[in-house]
Amino acid sequence: MGDDFSSYDRTFELNNWMKLLTRFRNNQPLPGHLMRQIHTHYKHYWLHNRIRQVQKDNEFMLDMPPSIKRNIIVHFLFDDIFFNFRSFFKPEKLEGSKFLYEVAFGLMPRIFSKAEDENVIYDEEDEVLEMYFVMNGSVGVGYHLFQQPLEKPRYTLVKQLEMNVAFGDFYLFNYRKSEFLFIAVTHVEAFAISREFIHETIYPRYPAIIDQMRDQSKYSYNTNIAYELAKSKAEHVAYINKSHSYEGLLL
Repeated sequence: MGDDFSSYDRTFELNNWMKLLTRFRNNQPLPGHLMRQIHTHYKHYWLHNRIRQVQKDNEFMLDMPPSIKRNIIVHFLFDDIFFNFRSFFKPEKLEGSKFLYEVAFGLMPRIFSKAEDENVIYDEEDEVLEMYFVMNGSVGVGYHLFQQPLEKPRYTLVKQLEMNVAFGDFYLFNYRKSEFLFIAVTHVEAFAISREFIHETIYPRYPAIIDQMRDQSKYSYNTNIAYELAKSKAEHVAYINKSHSYEGLLL
């Protein structure tokens, strides 16, 4: 019952905040699709925010010894994430470290729609501020097509990233913009870690672990995404150039 009241209070506050925004546009209401996206985001966030009840300033957490706190976080609340993404987190190697416990406080629930006007997770050349761990759904990776007629698709997807796959880590660790287009092909539920959290909170405490993850992310990205996508994109550009050359000869 308490959670229901809490969600209601937060929804009420959220609606008031959105009303305040309209003051800057002469009380013109937010577009309906944008209001829907905001409500969908927070409804999912509030429902799936695992860390909310065990924040470091929580009364019960404050009264417990550190070993129990770590067990609750690492071996109960986030055990599935650390296990399903064990190739990224390496929990077997970090069992005795506080690293996983600290990282858990940066894991934030995210949801992405497959609707055409809402499905872009990263566009080409986007600043990457979060990396994602896909819990459910499918993410397509591709690129924009050059000089397509209006009736033709504007992009192509070359690779599918499914459940229990992480992406964006190479960009995030290296302050790189997205090289390709990442799109929600289906309804996608994920957890995110922000670039700010990794570089400003985690890296100063665990530089060696993050450096290893950075190296691992480069190898994984080049092997699983970059090579295949770059090859496909180069073939597309070569085809376009060849078509133009042929048209030039005809003229």
